Amino acid sequence: MPHGVSTILSESQTHFATAAVVKWLPLFSMPNMARIVLKTLERMHENGTMVLHAYCLLENQLHLIGSSRDFRTGLNQFRTATTREIVNALRHAEAKYFLDQLRFVQGRRDRRLVFRIWQDSFLPEVIPDEETLVQKIEYIHMRPVKRGYVSSANHWRYSSSTQYCGGDGLIPINLLLPPSGELVHQ
Repeated sequence: MPHGVSTILSESQTHFATAAVVKWLPLFSMPNMARIVLKTLERMHENGTMVLHAYCLLENQLHLIGSSRDFRTGLNQFRTATTREIVNALRHAEAKYFLDQLRFVQGRRDRRLVFRIWQDSFLPEVIPDEETLVQKIEYIHMRPVKRGYVSSANHWRYSSSTQYCGGDGLIPINLLLPPSGELVHQ
């Protein structure tokens, strides 16, 4: 096991999570919306709410691996922050179609309108060992290749794949495995 992996896997809870946009709307095909997600992840990483280890942002979903003593709370903070910022950005851009798709009525009595960005199925999965860790990192990084968007995982801009191949990424992460060559399609 590479130096540091066993410490991270045992001292804090390292999780894999996938989050999808409601109605599978392609919100993150708009660079300003993708930036909101990445900046929120970066803030959480920097302030210690969640240590980010791997991620891949696609047009309508996010896959990530992170560590935190209270990962579920970190995810809820992420969801709240990104929802608020994305709705504000959509309002500013007068993106009526997206706002209409994300709006729903909450409660039977008050009929208050609210917006929901993320589907409810944002459930984290504990990563128990190095084998599962490697599998999840490869899964995350290969999503754009499997979808046919790029021929190589490290060509996807909104991913930590480049960092795992020894390059620079868009946001900081804490690598759990040493940088290696390009990921292979499996």
